[in-house]
Amino acid sequence: MALSQRERYIAIGMGAVLGLLALDRFVYTPWEDSRQDLTNKIQLARDKFHEDSGILHRNVEAQGTWKTMLTNGLTGDTSAAQEQIVKNIREWSQAAGMVPIAIKPDHATSDNKNYQKVTVRFTATGSTASIGRMLYRTENSKLPLRVSEVQITSRREGTDDLQLMMTVTSLCPVPEKKDNKTTVAEAPSRGGRA
Repeated sequence: MALSQRERYIAIGMGAVLGLLALDRFVYTPWEDSRQDLTNKIQLARDKFHEDSGILHRNVEAQGTWKTMLTNGLTGDTSAAQEQIVKNIREWSQAAGMVPIAIKPDHATSDNKNYQKVTVRFTATGSTASIGRMLYRTENSKLPLRVSEVQITSRREGTDDLQLMMTVTSLCPVPEKKDNKTTVAEAPSRGGRA
């Protein structure tokens, strides 16, 4: 049976539509899905690269800061480190216009085999501005200090006469212990042959 020209056009049109549907289903849609998946993976990789670059940059900055702190910082002797902190606190409080009442170093503690925690408690009186200057000097010190506790109380109600109680801590490196191990070259010979 021969198809009329109209039926042939319909068959060609149906074949074209079915071909386009097959191309869409088996070629274009999988290609578009994989392209979108690759685009997402590329974006994730870029985000991860930027995040890792930021971490590396912060690491370099932190190492520089740490070297500066070690250079300008505290010694391995905890009592000398406490003396250094006390001396600086006295200078900062005087420069800030505060009147020190007590500066009390606590005994050093250690939760880490490489560092000891040095703590100094400080009590002084002064105005709001002098306390602000004192806190600024402490926070911006070249010493590796951390203000761990601050308490400000009014000595007289309605006046700018305040009392500051502050605790600062620092890490002090534990001095390295020298090994008394004997190397093979230094070991005494056991007589006989060499």
